[in-house]
Amino acid sequence: MTLELILTPSLHLHKQLDQAATQGLSWLCNSAIVQWAGDLERIAFQGSSFDWSLVGRGVLLEHFDLEVVGSIAEAVANKANYRFQRLGHDDMRCLEKQFTDAGVDHPTMVYLSPGPWQGGKEDDTESDWGDEWRGYDEETCYRIRAQISEFIHCGKSNCPVILVTGIRKLSQINVGLRRLGLFDRRIRIPEFEPVLVADEFIQVAGVDLFDNTIIKDKLCFGILLGREFPTQRRRFLLQAALKRRAWQRGSAIGLQEVVQMAAYGTQDDPYPSAESENKGMLRRHAVHEAGHAFAAYYESAERKLPIYCSIIKRHDSLGILMAAPDAAEHNEDDPSFADMIYRIKVCLAGRAAEHLILGHDLASARGATSDLEQASDLSRILFSKWGYSLDRDDVSQAGSNLLIIDGESPDLQKNRIEEHCRKLLNQLYVQVYKLLEKHRIIVERIAAALVEKKSLFAKDFELLLLSKPLVYPEP
Repeated sequence: MTLELILTPSLHLHKQLDQAATQGLSWLCNSAIVQWAGDLERIAFQGSSFDWSLVGRGVLLEHFDLEVVGSIAEAVANKANYRFQRLGHDDMRCLEKQFTDAGVDHPTMVYLSPGPWQGGKEDDTESDWGDEWRGYDEETCYRIRAQISEFIHCGKSNCPVILVTGIRKLSQINVGLRRLGLFDRRIRIPEFEPVLVADEFIQVAGVDLFDNTIIKDKLCFGILLGREFPTQRRRFLLQAALKRRAWQRGSAIGLQEVVQMAAYGTQDDPYPSAESENKGMLRRHAVHEAGHAFAAYYESAERKLPIYCSIIKRHDSLGILMAAPDAAEHNEDDPSFADMIYRIKVCLAGRAAEHLILGHDLASARGATSDLEQASDLSRILFSKWGYSLDRDDVSQAGSNLLIIDGESPDLQKNRIEEHCRKLLNQLYVQVYKLLEKHRIIVERIAAALVEKKSLFAKDFELLLLSKPLVYPEP
């Protein structure tokens, strides 16, 4: 089974929905999307006597990439044998006309393109919906919401008409549209497994486009796509850029090339030449990222190797590290204390590695700024919002910081929290420094390899830990 809905017309999801049960893919087979498609099929020709509200007259599809949501809605409509009608920014101004023929002679799904008409909280809506939505003032958006409500409540079509729109999170939609009988069904679209994401991208772009560093390591490639090119729009641009680059060079594309595009972008700007690089600065960046990489590995659950690490400069960052997805819990909804400590240690390891290997005076003055900001934010959360104490072994001390102050904290409380944060960061920095000091030979080996290759992947780290030479696969 493939994931062609990510990159190609959503008609292919029809096949997916049919094959999910037989392929044993529980992540899709058990998803609410499949259940919804089945519900729509069941009521397709029940007539006006059926209570269509049982399946949701208004449905919210939740996914971080709104460009994908419309394609998935269309695929579900095709599967359920519904007519599919997509309303864009121009159509939303005259909804009454658009709704006239909906459901007259055939079950219909109407997809309302996400936009300012959704009327969510100001902080939770798109900061810029694009030029096409200009002119949609508050009065216009209110009128659109009123027309949608009236149509759902008073619609007298002969066949089912389901209104669907996409959201990134629930607060993006006006609470008035979330009432019973309106958009009262919410479906979260599942994320796709990295290997399947990679497999689909390869099939759509063409297998001959890629060399063995990608074909034989789809897990790494899929994780890279998911992190660096998470949206449909970015993957389209990547696919076009890779085809152009392969044609210009007359050779297949490798994983290193994709990492470079993740760093520099898919535009045609030339990459910096080796001659233009400052060797001393390059080594400093390599030492910094080597510290991150080793801490991410050694402090992780079951010693998980990083997916990749690079010293290719991107935006304000001098490098990037992608730890293994199961290196720690990484559960944003309910992280553990151990997971937070792991993340803080990885943040501090770059500065600690520079301090250890280059010396305090030659460490980058601002190279660890974003790392330290993230470590500071994580420590503040532990003490100000989650009630943790510095001394967690003694019961009486462990419960000494349980008071959570809602709103602005008094200065005394702020000072106390800041002192806790400073002490925790200092303790963890010392621990990370000693860890890197103990394994300095390996850290320096990783740094040297980064200077040479610019990017390292899990298989490279495995060889470096075993003191084996790096392997450069045949394209």
